[in-house]
This record gives sequence, structure tokens and C-alpha cells, in this order.
Amino acid sequence: MSNIDVLSNAIKHIYETRGEEAFVNARIFHALLDDIVPTLSNERRILRSVIDDSLLKQLSFVFKKEEFNKQFEAIRIKKIIEDNNGLSEKWSSFIVETFMYASGCNLELSLEKSEIANESNVIVMSNGCKYEGELANGKPHGKGKYIWSNGDIYEGEFNNGEITGNGIMIKNGEKQSGYFENGILQSNFTSSTISSKDNDSEDNKRKRALIYKKEALAKELKSLGVFDVKRKMEIKKQISSIDFDLTLNRVDEVLKNANESNVIHIMTVDDCFSIKGRGTVLVGKLIYNRLNNGDNIIVNGNNYLVTAIESNKKILNFAVPGDYISILVRGLEKYDVTKGDFIYMNVN
Repeated sequence: MSNIDVLSNAIKHIYETRGEEAFVNARIFHALLDDIVPTLSNERRILRSVIDDSLLKQLSFVFKKEEFNKQFEAIRIKKIIEDNNGLSEKWSSFIVETFMYASGCNLELSLEKSEIANESNVIVMSNGCKYEGELANGKPHGKGKYIWSNGDIYEGEFNNGEITGNGIMIKNGEKQSGYFENGILQSNFTSSTISSKDNDSEDNKRKRALIYKKEALAKELKSLGVFDVKRKMEIKKQISSIDFDLTLNRVDEVLKNANESNVIHIMTVDDCFSIKGRGTVLVGKLIYNRLNNGDNIIVNGNNYLVTAIESNKKILNFAVPGDYISILVRGLEKYDVTKGDFIYMNVN
């Protein structure tokens, strides 16, 4: 039995007997390995010097994630080990593969880059999988297609080597389309539902993705039990980060429109909801200028038609500053707007 097999069996035993708890504290993990594998002193010395709490948690991914995501994650961690510790490729591969084999995953860590074909980067992996699409730092990032050796396909958005964003997954002959997080379908909303229109800006596309991700996180948070404290804290931090990004987006929008003398801020969205077949309703206080039924308003850089105005359950032909109103907007989708957005008007 090879050294990597001996260590892999020990790590597998630790996981099966102690669970994820054993991968939280590196000191406990190393102590358990010392008890189970008193030999292999050189290999144990390397592992002890490299694996701290943070890296141990990252390496435990082999027991959690689905296999289609392990290839990129393993390569990412291998690069971290090399960069942070100055180890040779031989030792970085040894450490990552030890954990991979412990979970029964026998993936190769080497990537073979082919020439650029059809203006897209193509990565062919030694396990028979292939990626075609945009890259950043040698990893899938942006739009691309991942093809497994068994014929499964994912086509859509990638983020730093992970399947994250809108896309289509064909797995075991079944097609799923929608928003994916860590390669797992979070909702069956298609990419066209939450992506911006073809002529929309990259900022608006990014904003829509943030809005949907926030809603998906809020939905998960609501479903968690009373003992899922750690996950609840993680979700709340992510939601706070998204809110901060959206706030910065609004500030940028104000600064941009402040330089356009004919564009004025008339309302801030307090609430919004969709009416199927009719449009989206925006709720808030009109703070500037008269708003007529049939006027055009600007939401996140796009023009929309106001088709109805309501206040205190009365239909109005127009509203004046100070009125708290609900306005029905044609062509505005749910993911075009969120609470706190600014509504503008073009006045001549």
C-alpha cells in the first residue's frame, strides 16, 4: 500500500468516526493522524507544516461537494498550497490527492491547455472533461461550457472556477435551467428572467444577479432550523454584503444623473411587486414634480411607461409631490428593481 493510500485511509477513518468536527481544528486533526499513522514521518511533517485551520476547512470540500465541482476546487487549493508555502508541485499534489482519495474521488490535478479555438479558451482535462469559454487566472470565469466525460453538460456563468450564476444543466438526460450556486440549482428562474435585457449595461446585469441571489439567500435563511446558527450567520453576512453593493450602485446612479440637468430624482422605491400580465408596481412617496398617468420614468437607466397611479385605494390621473403612491409600470420585471432604488424623470 502506497503512502498516499495509508494517509487517505486514515483521513477517511477520521471523517467517518468524527464527522466534519474533526476538520474544524487543525491541531485536533493532526493529533488524530499522529495516533492513527505513527509512521510516514516525512509526509506527516509536511502535512503538519502546511495544513492550518483555514486550509483544513477548504480541503474538507471533498466530502461535501458534488464531483463536477471538485476538479476546479482541487486545482485552486493546490495553487494556494504552492503559493503560500513554496512547496513543489509534487508535494502540493500529494496533499490534495490524499484528501481526494479519502472521499473516493480519483481525479487528476493536471490540466492540459489546448490552442484557442473559435475565439474561446479550451481546457482539456486528463479525466476526459472539457471546458470551453472565458478564463481568468487560468480558471473558468465568465460565460462558458463544461462537458463531463459521461456527456453531462453545463452551459452558463462561472465565477473563479465554480458554477455560479445563470445557466443550463443537462445531467443524466434531464435539463435544468435557472440560477445555480456552487453548481447546485437554487431556482428554476431562467437566465432570461433575472438577466437584464440585451441592450442593458453590465452594471444592471450585475445588479439583477445580486438581487436574485439576495432573495435566494433570504429564502434559505427562512427554511433553516433553530440549530443552524453557523449557516444563519454566514447567510446574514452575505445579505449584508449584497445590500452594501446595491447601496454603492445607487450612489453611483445619483452621481451619474446629477450631471444631467434634465433628469430629476422623483421617488425612492419603498416596496415593489409584480402583477402577472400587467407589469410591476412601485410604491413610494413622490418627492418632486407632478407625475401623470402615461408619463415615462427612468429605472436603473431604462425608460418605462406609467400605466396606472393609485393612492389610498383611489385611481389617480396624476400625483403631486407629497403623495404616497403605487404606480403600475409596463415592461418592468420584478428583477429590474428592488427596494431602495431611485426613480427618475426626464424633464425638458
